[in-house]
Amino acid sequence: MAAAGLVARLTTPLQRLSGVRRFTLATGVLALVAILANQPLVDRWPATFGPPEAASVVSSPGRFEERIVDGPRGGHTHAPAAVSLGGGRLFVVWWSGRVEAGPGVSLYASTFENGAWSPRRLIIDPRRVAADLGRSIKTIGNPSLVRHGDGRIEMIFVTVSLGGWSGAALNRTVSTDEGQSWSRITRLWTSPVLNLSTLAKSPPIPLGDGTLMLPTYHELVALRSEMTRIDAQGRVIDRRRLSNTVAALQPDVTILSPGAGAGPSSAVAFHRPTARTPNVLVNRTDDAGRTWTPLAATSLVTPDSAVASVELGPDDLLIAYNPGSGLRNALVLARSRDGGQTWRDIHRVVDDQTPDPRLVAYPWMFRSGDGLIHLFYAADSYATIRHVMFDQAWIEARP
Repeated sequence: MAAAGLVARLTTPLQRLSGVRRFTLATGVLALVAILANQPLVDRWPATFGPPEAASVVSSPGRFEERIVDGPRGGHTHAPAAVSLGGGRLFVVWWSGRVEAGPGVSLYASTFENGAWSPRRLIIDPRRVAADLGRSIKTIGNPSLVRHGDGRIEMIFVTVSLGGWSGAALNRTVSTDEGQSWSRITRLWTSPVLNLSTLAKSPPIPLGDGTLMLPTYHELVALRSEMTRIDAQGRVIDRRRLSNTVAALQPDVTILSPGAGAGPSSAVAFHRPTARTPNVLVNRTDDAGRTWTPLAATSLVTPDSAVASVELGPDDLLIAYNPGSGLRNALVLARSRDGGQTWRDIHRVVDDQTPDPRLVAYPWMFRSGDGLIHLFYAADSYATIRHVMFDQAWIEARP
């Protein structure tokens, strides 16, 4: 009875409010929740990045190859994420379904070996996620992959239970057999309240203490980039905001080689801009992601699109981006030889200038231990996944 009386005393004032005031109060509560959900958790960030992948450059000079990984099959095929398995083998995951964010969207995978991509195979669908998490799953979104030194592949991917991408959450699973099977899926708790609106798209970065720095972003209330730190058990133990006053999404991080102004803990992050800021955005850390410089605009103009980057050498960067301010009808490689201060387009991977162009987007790019650079992207208006591989000699031959 005492409890019932307390509930009555608490709820009666709310019932007396008008519908407009109740809506205003609810909106304020949600805004407060969003603010609290984006506060740092602890202050234990490691001072260094993890060891880089051992490189043994054996690629042929001037090599450039293009392949279709999957498609077209009808519907939407999007957001590839890939890792090297060593020995020239690769593994890629993407989502595919009838429509983006629709029911039935699932994760598919393929393996590259002996010069060819295997037929795609289903690895995770909404029913599997729902069974592992014990909750309803509406759709699946972007995957992100990292391969650890012991061969484990860790995958973090987006799901939505209710609403759109602003209501998304992150999930984690691990494979110990090069992507053939996956562990029980667990939910990443990226915020203390509601656990909503955290998404990922780019490669995680290993840190010196064995944890991961996952580039993440939010779409609820404000559009902002963050770094989320995850331990070996899949627990979120820290977060660092990369953008405060400038809207930015989908950060992509490249570790910098020491020298020419970069230290052993330096990296840059390139961000997808929004309609309000048409230029690709960039900021930098010199303490392995613990703190970041304010966001600044590059000279690269893109139509609200994701980017991907790799380092070619000290102060030498390569970025894949959609140029211009209109449609995503082109994908370009641009190079900076002064640490990102200035850029020059060196190759158009796709350039469809027809009246009804096929769109291309969501690049994922990395450098494997054999020196080859691998670029994956969604092509043909997001009907196919394509793979391009090239070496440093090919880059140096660009005019």
